[in-house]
Amino acid sequence: RRDKLLEMPLHGQFFRQQDEIKTVSSLSSYWLENSFLRFETESIICAAQEQALATYHIQAKIWKNGTAGKCQLCREQDKTVNQIISGCKMLAATKYLYRHNQIATYLHWFIAKDMGVEVT
Repeated sequence: RRDKLLEMPLHGQFFRQQDEIKTVSSLSSYWLENSFLRFETESIICAAQEQALATYHIQAKIWKNGTAGKCQLCREQDKTVNQIISGCKMLAATKYLYRHNQIATYLHWFIAKDMGVEVT
């Protein structure tokens, strides 16, 4: 079944990327077996991993519906899931930085709490 997915240009993308970066597949899919997510939520996450969300790039290249596939903010890169998550230079100074700082704050709080420091 995996071999058939790898042959598909769209749906095999996630699995090809996993092979390229040499992830431990049992750990990278652990959340699927132990997350208790609703079916709808799980399917959206899987679609995002497979680059199968209806981004402008997918609409232009796969569906061929005449949509411009470029990002509306930077107008340089194709608007793929990866580009939305971490590749748009217009979002880098604002949204990505905010997300980074939120994660860093949480990690700092969690580590301090784990080390016995009183946190609020």
